[in-house]
Amino acid sequence: MSRAALAQRTAGRVGRCNPEGNLAPWVHGLRSWCRCGEELHHQRTSPTVNDWTEVDSQGRSHIDQAPALLREDPKRWWAELFAANPQAYSTLRAAVDLGHHSWFHIHRAEVYAIGPVPLGPTCHGRPMRASPDGWECREMRTLYAYREAS
Repeated sequence: MSRAALAQRTAGRVGRCNPEGNLAPWVHGLRSWCRCGEELHHQRTSPTVNDWTEVDSQGRSHIDQAPALLREDPKRWWAELFAANPQAYSTLRAAVDLGHHSWFHIHRAEVYAIGPVPLGPTCHGRPMRASPDGWECREMRTLYAYREAS
């Protein structure tokens, strides 16, 4: 959702945020894995974006899974595919040309380790969202900087 859409969504709301609970920094509690088997870790998306990205141990959020020959000599790879299996060539070529197929695998956590989930603060009766810069109220979109536990 864009910032403009969020601003419009919260523009008419009245009330004050009153976070309840500890505003201490969120610790990524549970280990997670992608369906490809890579263990994932959270890191900040970019210096200007207040959100997380899931990356593997090499810091990659996506992997190029194209066959080596396709990366080295795409014309030859497509010609060999056509010669070996015209139906597969036609199907794959159409999907690629229409933008429905990509050789990139994007990491997404699908498997989580079992364990207690650390609970964060709430606001307006709903759990707040943990972001790199602090806790965000889901209702008013107000950001509260992390504070050390007192």
